Amino acid sequence: MRFARFAVLTTALFASSALLGACGDDSLFPDVQLSTDTVTITVPGTGQASALDLVRLQPPFSLLRRPELLTDATEWDIALRRGDAGLVLRPYEGTASALRGAGIRVAGQDYDRITEAPRATSAYASTPLPATVGSTFFFRSRQYPSQGGVLCVNYAKAKVLATDVTLGTAQIALVLNTNCEDERLADD
Repeated sequence: MRFARFAVLTTALFASSALLGACGDDSLFPDVQLSTDTVTITVPGTGQASALDLVRLQPPFSLLRRPELLTDATEWDIALRRGDAGLVLRPYEGTASALRGAGIRVAGQDYDRITEAPRATSAYASTPLPATVGSTFFFRSRQYPSQGGVLCVNYAKAKVLATDVTLGTAQIALVLNTNCEDERLADD
């Protein structure tokens, strides 16, 4: 009797998953949702955007934030700062929150060939890394609660296209996966 119920349940599960897949709305394997942009960020003090916000839950849904403003102080992931030897990209550490801060990692591979970010938390550092022309990075956003109460992070790949140390600017190509916990960085 138990086997018969299991067989019916299994058949119903496979049939419904096939129907969902046919509709293009299979929640088990969501479509990749990538946001691609080229942005210029500056070091603080110029009145221009100086950080990237990879979490896009609340308006204005912009990738650029100025963390120096009190209202945006905890709503950024990667900021441009001056370091000892030039410009650096600094992840938000999240020290005022129980949630995990952002992370950064040198990709060490061709930007256009990157299809997936590493998922392991240990793969990302919270220390600043030099923003040199041609450098490629993986970014992991700060942890945030989704509408369903699940804790999420977003993954991105980035390439520094240009820098101006005197002006304190960096132009960055960015591909962001806006799906919660989805490390894919290329279309399927």
